[in-house]
Amino acid sequence: MYIQSGLRNKAYQISKRNFLDDYTNYETKQIDMTLSGKYLYKYPKFTINYSNLSEYPSHYIVKELRETIKTIQDIKTKEIIIGAGANGILQNIIKILFKNSGNLVTPFLTFNQAEYAVTAMNGSTKRVYMKENVKVSAEGIIKSVDADTKMIYICNPNNPTGMLMSNEEIKYIAENVNVYVIVDESAIEFSNKSSLSKIEMPDNIIVIKSLSKAYGIAGLRIGYMICSRKFKKIYEENITVNEVSGISCEYAKKILLSNNYKKNIKLIMKERKNIEKNLRKLNIEFYPSESNILFSKTKLSYEIIEKFNKNDISLMIIEDEEKNIHFRIAVQDRKTNRNFIKKCKKIL
Repeated sequence: MYIQSGLRNKAYQISKRNFLDDYTNYETKQIDMTLSGKYLYKYPKFTINYSNLSEYPSHYIVKELRETIKTIQDIKTKEIIIGAGANGILQNIIKILFKNSGNLVTPFLTFNQAEYAVTAMNGSTKRVYMKENVKVSAEGIIKSVDADTKMIYICNPNNPTGMLMSNEEIKYIAENVNVYVIVDESAIEFSNKSSLSKIEMPDNIIVIKSLSKAYGIAGLRIGYMICSRKFKKIYEENITVNEVSGISCEYAKKILLSNNYKKNIKLIMKERKNIEKNLRKLNIEFYPSESNILFSKTKLSYEIIEKFNKNDISLMIIEDEEKNIHFRIAVQDRKTNRNFIKKCKKIL
């Protein structure tokens, strides 16, 4: 449901959507191009100690993973919190910040889980209109913050567009607002840019990281955030530490210490380029992506969408600010990608 903010010359549109709009509620078809956690390389070997299955995760196991992340990411002045996936951490942050309602400021086209969670807390979302070529507007975001704003959410690289904001732009936003800026870097490993956590961050920036995309362990529900000591204290006062399994923590440590994920990234990038190349021949253009997803620059008709449905293909269908129809796909395994391209040649 959209609640228009008034004149189009405002920087945003007010919105209240719930989890029923979530793409995970879509019907899964034979060729599913929606889910973005596909892993194309081999996983590190791991032996499960079944005697540990009856135990809750110990503080030692969680601490061990936290220290591994600190070393790998070279984090010295910030704190690490482990949670049940990047999305689980995001939901918890919203539970904390939106106890007394309020509004969220976020780009018009972005990962919508933040908005759904804010709606559940009786809040509203200001979906800030994009700049030309679906780029995120830093000025529009700053302009949309008011006294009731509780946080800004930026997905970087953005989902569904796959486009990246510079760390300098995000830092500029944080320095010009008095609210928390949550930066979701779930797919940052697919870009050529380094994490925002590598620079000196203002304390109102919180970076969320995922092990679901480049690392391919979405099913283990492990993610983490990088934040100030002050926010870590607030988080731990409100959220239980028993959200993750010991096995998930142990395997997360193993896959972080291996270099297998780097080869996975190369394979996904190769598949992404092949999809772009083949669909370009069919007059489908995509916006430049720095992620494992592709967002169509070419607008589609409902008739074409229906053809995709009839050919048993799942796509994420997205309307832009002007109600034009686009689709977002995520790179799958080679067989699925080839079948998708083959079907597209018939449909288009």
